[in-house]
Amino acid sequence: MPGLNEQTLLNEILQLVDPGTPGHGFPASRSAAITAWSNAYDTYAGAALDASDDNLSFGGPSGFASALSSAWSSTWTAAAAASAFSSAFEAYWTGATFAIGTLISGTGGECENQGSGTRIFAVELTSIVSVVDGSTLYSELLNEFEDLDDQGADKAARIVACFHRATSADVLVLISGLDTTPPPTGPLPVTNLCHLF
Repeated sequence: MPGLNEQTLLNEILQLVDPGTPGHGFPASRSAAITAWSNAYDTYAGAALDASDDNLSFGGPSGFASALSSAWSSTWTAAAAASAFSSAFEAYWTGATFAIGTLISGTGGECENQGSGTRIFAVELTSIVSVVDGSTLYSELLNEFEDLDDQGADKAARIVACFHRATSADVLVLISGLDTTPPPTGPLPVTNLCHLF
């Protein structure tokens, strides 16, 4: 199944730090850098799936860009940069929604199944990001930004790994619907709180 692919984000970010390739290299302006980062993350995150394999229908590349714009500085400290990028991550996912379609067929360990009755979805009604936590991403990025001994592709790969881990672990989607409990008792409301794929 397609979905989040760490290599996709790495390929996008490497274009920003690979001046040896025509058309690649550090963006020429603050605005260009913000746009490049926002587009890179959106290309990666736009492939995310919820636990019922539904595609992202609304994410927040403009929120990502806005959060970076409000904090961007030529004199960034490592802490300020980590804060800006973790805020941009949170802004991207806040209020994001997924298409309604395929029902959850099995939750495995990816979802916390909530509700009463059978807890088996008969109808899916909503799929919306309800929890976004950028605190661990902040800590991981702070470590990367404070370590100036390593630059280039290796550093880019570690920063991308931070974003991929956060996207996979710290964004939770609340999928709500109705279960298979028969009338007159049902159907009953059922929700799952799930990680992204």
